[in-house]
Amino acid sequence: MKVLVIGATGFIGHAVAVAFANAGHETYGQSRNASSASRMRRNEIWPLIGPPETVTADHTAGMDVVIDACRPGAQGVNSVAIFNAVLAACKTRSPHHKLTYIFVSGTWTHGTPALYDPQMSVSERSPLGVDQTPLIAWRAEFETRMFNAVHDEADNGGLSVRPIVVRPGLLYGRSASVLSLLFSQAYSSNHISWPGEAGTSRYNTIHQDDLANLILIVAEKAPLFGGLAIDAVNPQTENAEDVIRTLIRVAGGNKTYSFRPPENDLERALCIPTHYSASLAFTLAGWTPRKPGLVDGMKRYYESFKAYQE
Repeated sequence: MKVLVIGATGFIGHAVAVAFANAGHETYGQSRNASSASRMRRNEIWPLIGPPETVTADHTAGMDVVIDACRPGAQGVNSVAIFNAVLAACKTRSPHHKLTYIFVSGTWTHGTPALYDPQMSVSERSPLGVDQTPLIAWRAEFETRMFNAVHDEADNGGLSVRPIVVRPGLLYGRSASVLSLLFSQAYSSNHISWPGEAGTSRYNTIHQDDLANLILIVAEKAPLFGGLAIDAVNPQTENAEDVIRTLIRVAGGNKTYSFRPPENDLERALCIPTHYSASLAFTLAGWTPRKPGLVDGMKRYYESFKAYQE
């Protein structure tokens, strides 16, 4: 397959592009920064330098798969522009030559389930909940618009885009993504202050490489997944207090920690009380995460994070 990864030097995008290149696919990676071209070439990825919507518009017509792993921007402005470019480019394609378009969203899109029971899991089959924070509320609207746009196109006599949404949980590994806000405190401070509640806050996590592997499987088996949203999380949740205590033990020193109420939209999203189940990934894709969980693999993950700081 010919694959275009938008945001190919980001935390998610680089892992995804490398996974496709390693699997033998002809992989192209978009980046705004020309200095990243050599890094992509070293990983056998063809670099395409320019704004995401421009690269998408210029190169989508010749691709089999386009993956949006780009930073979405405020209220998803980048994601909307990329999808508009995909739709425009696909008007030149035959309905028999479908483009697989994968949008990397996030499990926070589920919001808070309307009838939340901490003992019950939420899956892709569950309706989206309520009380979504402003940081991610646009995602639910955008996902709906993606699927509706394709249905409208089909009603008008053709279907040249196969949309798929992949929703990762809280990401970890290497530079640590959002968890870098936690790791950096352990790295440079003697006290960790973290949003949530002791004993009750839990996280649905996924390593960036396991996410990349799922996206690879989904792209290779795209006819099975067209029109679906797929969650990407480990089978077990992780207690936030266990995560912090293990991090403190690994980091060393006489460190303390405390929980506090969330102070911004990102922290409010971190505190959404949910337990997700990646049922479609497990049953349809036969996908199994291989990396140790965040707590079990904390020493290797913290050492990797430190290497990115040095």
